[in-house]
Amino acid sequence: LRRGRSRRARRVIGAWRRRSEGSLGLWAAWGFLTILSLPGSRQGRTPALGKALAYFPLVGLLLGAILVGLDALLRLALPISVVDALLVGALALLTGAIHLDGLADSCDGLFGGSDAAHCLEIMRDSHVGAFGVVGVVVLSIAFLLFRV
Repeated sequence: LRRGRSRRARRVIGAWRRRSEGSLGLWAAWGFLTILSLPGSRQGRTPALGKALAYFPLVGLLLGAILVGLDALLRLALPISVVDALLVGALALLTGAIHLDGLADSCDGLFGGSDAAHCLEIMRDSHVGAFGVVGVVVLSIAFLLFRV
C-alpha cells in the first residue's frame, strides 16, 4: 500500500484521471473546430491536438445537431432559400470559417502556383487570392443549389 491508499482506491483515481483527460480532449477539439467556448473548459490546459482528433467526429455531430435545430426553427418563419443561405452562413460562423479558409488556400496554391515550392509558398500566405475567392463562391453556390 502506498500512502495508505488501497489498490482499489488507486485504480479508481487512475480511471477518473483518464476520464478527465478524455474530456479535456473533447474540449480541445470543440475549441479548435468552433468559435464557441463552453463553461468549465480549460483553455489554458488543453492536451495536444493529437489526443483531440478522436473527438472531431463528435464535434461535427454536435455542430450538425445545432444546425438541424436552427433549420427547424427558421423554417417556421422564412422561405427555404433564405433558410439555406442562413444555414451556410451559420456553419461558417460557428466554425470560424476554418474549412472555407483551407479551401481558399488550396485553390490559391493549386491554381496559382507554377511549381511545388511556389504552391506551398502561396498556401502559407495569409492573404486570399482570386482563385481562393472563386473557390469559396463556387462552393457556397453549390451548397445553396444542391442543399448539401
